[in-house]
Amino acid sequence: MNRADVQGDTGPLGGGSLLDEIGSDAPAPREKRRGVAARAVGGIGRVLRMSPIEMVHSAAGAVAARPRVSGVIAAAILAAGGVGAWLALRIEPPPDYETERLDVLFEYTLLTDDFNRLPVEERIALLGQLIERLKAMGTNDSLLLAMFASSIMGEMRAQLEENLSRLAVDVADQYAADYDPNVPEGEREAYLEDAFVDMQRMFAVFDPDLATRDREEMLEDGRRQARRDLNRFERGRVGAGEVIRIFDIMNNKVGAHMSGHERVRVQTMFRDMTEMLRREP
Repeated sequence: MNRADVQGDTGPLGGGSLLDEIGSDAPAPREKRRGVAARAVGGIGRVLRMSPIEMVHSAAGAVAARPRVSGVIAAAILAAGGVGAWLALRIEPPPDYETERLDVLFEYTLLTDDFNRLPVEERIALLGQLIERLKAMGTNDSLLLAMFASSIMGEMRAQLEENLSRLAVDVADQYAADYDPNVPEGEREAYLEDAFVDMQRMFAVFDPDLATRDREEMLEDGRRQARRDLNRFERGRVGAGEVIRIFDIMNNKVGAHMSGHERVRVQTMFRDMTEMLRREP
């Protein structure tokens, strides 16, 4: 039985081991070297087309089949898998919000999941820059935005809803994740007041007055609005259809992008925050 019969074609790249050829004492004929090179190129192509999981399985097969060379082959496969995973998980960096075309900015902001993967503060800051660009918008920009808006449909519309909902959820959950409804009442109320004021100030990019408004003034405005809303319900000025639409938006639009834990945390915090502002359950 010769060497080829013993080893066979078991390597993950197929056609025998390239390292066996390299380790041979006798120089390989030109045709044989060409065959080795062709198998190497083809094998590399097959490795790069594998998913990361397939690469790990292939590396494991290499360890079992050829202990002498498996370390080199496995390392190469796992390295390629790492590159593939990095390409799949990396975040596309945002465009320049000061110089890029508005339609490109709107597409990145509203229609890509890369925007959702940025930190909350960075997303809000980019939205602020986008608003400043809109304030200085010229005729050409208006045409670009009109064309952009007319193209939003189907999956693009679903992505737009997700991006807007995801930002609202992430902002709220930053505070809900640290909220403990079981602490003493004074501590709970202080936390809810701070969260109410801080969340408004996070969006000062949309309304610059929020950045400088007095804390107590903001809380008093919130209390007045909460009492007005309660009075509308008590006097029957909010119809059943309006209530259904509100719950549909919160549960099936915004809520659809919450995990179960996020839903419980955010609903609990906003329930208690509403009671705190109304001064009653």
